[in-house]
Amino acid sequence: MDRTTPARLRLPAILSLLALAVWALPDGVRAQMEGQGRVLPYEPYGPRSVRAQLAESLRLLGLDRVHRELGIRGAGVGVLVIDDWTFRPERGYVHGQAVAETIRGAAPEATLWFCRLDFAQAGPQELADCLNDVLLQDLPVRVVNLSFASGDGLYGEPCGFLAQDPRNPLARAIRALYERGVIFVAASGNDGFKRGLRFPACLPEVLSVGATYDFTGEAVFRSEQVSCADRAAPDRVTCYSDVAPYLDVVAPGTVVSTPSAPDFGGTSAAAPLVSGVAALLLSAQSRLTAPEVVRVLRSTGVPAFDPRANAYFPRVDAYRALQAVLSPSPAPPAGLGAFDANGNGLIDDSEFFAAVDAWIEGTLPDGVFFALIDAWVARAPVRGTASPSPPPLSLHGLRLENADTIWIYDARGRRLAAISRPRLPQLQRLLRRRANGVYLYVIQESDSEGHRVRTVGKLVVLR
Repeated sequence: MDRTTPARLRLPAILSLLALAVWALPDGVRAQMEGQGRVLPYEPYGPRSVRAQLAESLRLLGLDRVHRELGIRGAGVGVLVIDDWTFRPERGYVHGQAVAETIRGAAPEATLWFCRLDFAQAGPQELADCLNDVLLQDLPVRVVNLSFASGDGLYGEPCGFLAQDPRNPLARAIRALYERGVIFVAASGNDGFKRGLRFPACLPEVLSVGATYDFTGEAVFRSEQVSCADRAAPDRVTCYSDVAPYLDVVAPGTVVSTPSAPDFGGTSAAAPLVSGVAALLLSAQSRLTAPEVVRVLRSTGVPAFDPRANAYFPRVDAYRALQAVLSPSPAPPAGLGAFDANGNGLIDDSEFFAAVDAWIEGTLPDGVFFALIDAWVARAPVRGTASPSPPPLSLHGLRLENADTIWIYDARGRRLAAISRPRLPQLQRLLRRRANGVYLYVIQESDSEGHRVRTVGKLVVLR
């Protein structure tokens, strides 16, 4: 199959779980659960037991610091898990149970609800019925975790049009609850496809989550969807994770250990970690909307590189995200060492231009990108160092209405131009004649009391 042409590829029409095949199975077999299709409370394990199993993944996301230093543990937030609750010998654990345990580790005091299904028999209507049950029971659910893929499509662009399809009740049910303020978190898929996401992760109402590694070493994966080998490293997107330019965030997915599933993995495991972080944000600031939660998670994330997609995606950093919503000042930019793909401690040209592509596609936050430009131009070391404060953002948002004069300087401080009463078209024409690089601007304007004020910032020329 040619994977370079259609935005939506045909796959077998199945409802597939997003857990990867692993080499070892946990001891013991758990009985199948009753009460399928209804939303019920869930609490099979104490939080301490779960946190001990998830310690490595929790530390990487800063969740241990959130619990210990900030004292935020998800109290007062309801999280719903819609998943497969049948035991399958080839997997060795109950998928929905592993998902719920992962959320419990990230947000120990959140109120968990679950809708038990058998995915060998359930279809879109049964999945939608779980969400309809939330409305019928008027349950206080703020976050819904969807660690599954439904249907036969991979979508290179957001698939909001599916909500208009009468054959897709799940998309309509998601939109209905999203409009009531519910946050949906979905696994992107484990097909190893680097230009599209599965449904429901492709929906614009859903926070889509890909997977990263949380260890260093060789990794080999085999499943029905994908077979790939990779050199794993923390904050490197896994070879199996589906990504697309519109993927929201990534989180550790290999391997996330829980009490019932020591080898739980895949984007199915990454999504519940993010659901737990979303619950923490809502516990800290209950009035946050779904778009605000996505914006915070993306803007405070640590860049994670996908070499197969040649793109960066924000890996969720729970501690920085909580700091951002608790403090009126924004969190500082993430460290730039993740961009140093060849490990020489500097941002080389190829690494910089890979970041340019990611920024143009909207997968790299502005502040991180402009800090990266500084490191690239100055040949400043980035390994083990914090990135500099982000400069003002090029021409984006630059206001010239009240400007008396603007001066342009090159990186060595030589004045290149002075424009009186400048207008944006003039500035654009001037910059078109300049080589790619970073330039300094100084704007002089008069404030409301007649005082002259000067503003200094940076302009970046990229063609």
